[in-house]
Amino acid sequence: MSSVRKLIQQAIATKNFDDPFYVVDIEDIIEKHNRWIKPYYVVKCNNTLIVLEILASLRFGFDCRSKW
Repeated sequence: MSSVRKLIQQAIATKNFDDPFYVVDIEDIIEKHNRWIKPYYVVKCNNTLIVLEILASLRFGFDCRSKW
């Protein structure tokens, strides 16, 4: 089991989270980006600001067809 997965499991087991949270693997996003020729990201899949900022810095195109 990866150390990141262990860390997440420990945090979930020991902390009482009142609000939902999102865990993102930035390296995975960058690795997948590097495999694409002309990437477009569907914003309604995940509109988390940090994810959108990273994708914008990597020159992604964005699909923003609907509000939801």
